[in-house]
Amino acid sequence: MKTLAVGALLLVLLIPSAFAGSQRTHAGKVLCVELRGNKETVRDVKFRNTSKCKRGEQKIALPRGLRGPRGPQGPAGAQGTAGAPGPAGPAGAKGDKGDPGPAGISAPGVVVTHSGGPDSSHCGGDWANDDYTRTLQFIPQDDGRIQVVRTYDGTFTTIAGSSQPNPPTCPGPLQTGGLTGTFKGFDVLLVTGGVFTPNAICPDPCTTAAILATFFPAGGGAQGTGGVTNGWEYQYDAGGGDIWVNRSTPRGGDFGNITGG
Repeated sequence: MKTLAVGALLLVLLIPSAFAGSQRTHAGKVLCVELRGNKETVRDVKFRNTSKCKRGEQKIALPRGLRGPRGPQGPAGAQGTAGAPGPAGPAGAKGDKGDPGPAGISAPGVVVTHSGGPDSSHCGGDWANDDYTRTLQFIPQDDGRIQVVRTYDGTFTTIAGSSQPNPPTCPGPLQTGGLTGTFKGFDVLLVTGGVFTPNAICPDPCTTAAILATFFPAGGGAQGTGGVTNGWEYQYDAGGGDIWVNRSTPRGGDFGNITGG
């Protein structure tokens, strides 16, 4: 019997791979050597169905088996949810200054003129006399035309016996006259053709016809032509909330009235 036990132990030591495979096959089971008992059973090898040997037995340490080949890579798992954004990093260094851009369209000049005269109402006839400074600014366009932006800054005085400038219905209430207020506004004259002469002098009152003849005269061709675009607006303020805004339809149309005169 002792001879069989010794033979089994030698088999474990000489063929480790076989027992290593058995150890992997029987997970949680061990081989134990009996250290106590009579002379017929001492040193016997026991196969236990537990992970520990019994009292009076010693566990046989089996050698580690050979490493098997690497298995094929499994398929990629689903993408996880995005994590929370991290904190903002420090500000980067200031970049180099860029190259200068191309030159813009030049504005050849600004001309200031003084004008005055009657101002017409919506009901026909003139409702006030205006006295104002008109400033002309010339702005060339890419298509060869020139915009003449005209701004107004002055005063008005209502005319006795004339209709209000913007009554709800015509004919409106007649004015007593003599009411004064401020007058501001702008319009745009778009000119085609002629020879642009920005340094010319336009005599007061420098009407639209005078602007075309003075600053856009003929020169081997026709004199410049043009008219006021739809971007115009004039504001009259008599104080105390008595305001009339006279403007083109694309800018919203008229509102308000001068009623105190």
